[in-house]
Formats: sequence, structure tokens, C-alpha cells
Amino acid sequence: LKSYDLIILNGEKLKAFPLKSGTRQGCSLSPLLFNLVLEILARAIRQRKEIKEIRETNNIV
Repeated sequence: LKSYDLIILNGEKLKAFPLKSGTRQGCSLSPLLFNLVLEILARAIRQRKEIKEIRETNNIV
């Protein structure tokens, strides 16, 4: 069973793509890896002045 995800960029849905890897449910590394990647993403977003808001469904984050 393959899992797929998609990204919405500027209100437009991009093509769905297969998820190729991940951690097993309950893996003790999952929270650490999540926080690490989220921190890298947050820093990249803060550096881009043209990014004014990020929406999660209908909520502004």
C-alpha cells in the first residue's frame, strides 16, 4: 500500500507524489526528526521576505 501526499502552493494543488520513506509508528526518533526538519523549514521561511502568510486549509498560521 503506497502513501501519497500533495502540496498546495499559492492556492494551486501540485501533482501528488508518493512518500518513499518514513519512520515506523512509535519510533523514538520520529519526534526528533520532525523537530529537526521543522526548525530548518522555519528558518528558511523566516529568511524569505516575500512570504507573507502560510495557510493551513482555511486558517492563517
